[in-house]
Amino acid sequence: MPAMEAHILDSEHPSELVRETVDRIRLVPEHARRYLEGRAEAARIHRIGPKFLGQLLAHGLPHRKTGADILFDHLDLANVGLTFALRSPTRMAMRWWAKSLTKLAPGRETRYGLNLSGSCPTPGHPEDCRFSLHPRLRDLVRPGTIREDAPGSYSFDIRLHSDVHHFGAWFDPLIDHVRPLRFHLLPYPVNTDLGFLAETGLADCRMAALHLHRAGTGLGVPMRVAAGYFVVPPYASVHVWPEVRDEDRWLPADPFLLQSLARWSIIDPAKWPPNRSPQGLLWRISDEYLELIRHGDTTVYPVTRITSIADHG
Repeated sequence: MPAMEAHILDSEHPSELVRETVDRIRLVPEHARRYLEGRAEAARIHRIGPKFLGQLLAHGLPHRKTGADILFDHLDLANVGLTFALRSPTRMAMRWWAKSLTKLAPGRETRYGLNLSGSCPTPGHPEDCRFSLHPRLRDLVRPGTIREDAPGSYSFDIRLHSDVHHFGAWFDPLIDHVRPLRFHLLPYPVNTDLGFLAETGLADCRMAALHLHRAGTGLGVPMRVAAGYFVVPPYASVHVWPEVRDEDRWLPADPFLLQSLARWSIIDPAKWPPNRSPQGLLWRISDEYLELIRHGDTTVYPVTRITSIADHG
């Protein structure tokens, strides 16, 4: 293990910040947790080593004892990684997002090659698996580029256009609605409960999109919620964001995400203020559900994900 990584894994952190983080984590209802990851996963995946983990436990990090090990909730550990800037998958994904934002070339259309794969949801059934792309996807990809690489694995190209667009002063009240919110990864269905947001001030991308949609509708701003992917190399990430009808087109508007990335010092807020549209990286698939690959005639397997991306320029 490199010395720097060992230092990160074994370091402790300011007690007050640890206590604030654990208190925030404990705002999530206990029934929404899934205790599936132990000490080994905390260190290997989330970069939380023994000393820091002991510090978190001393301040009340939710856990469940099982034999000689202790189990934790994946999102609880991921939120620790985000708060303390650990080299966890979630934090690294955010850095990929920021890197791609800074590389966007205004007025450019970028072609992305995507690979989408999924596994059988019911292994062991007697008949052969019959996979297919959801019909909606065929209307969203570049014509003639769909390739079936293996059963349940597909490749195709999409095109996304980027440009510099700042929303006008009419957008400022929407920024004010997200300014006091704190980014926190939330489990479903907590992340659809706007009452939880009002009570705690915590939101993830889906919660913030729902909140902004309701606020914008109340202000008379034509808005909709978009579900899809943040398309950045090397992996696309599921994302939910609001879109605004500006003149004759729908544009992505994500002040909550841009505000959060700026607070983590991952992007420059001068270049990416919350009133700038992050177009060029967001691939809208639907209003809410990401039904991508079908298994059989009617079953939709929801755990498929885009596993690799190549930016072809």
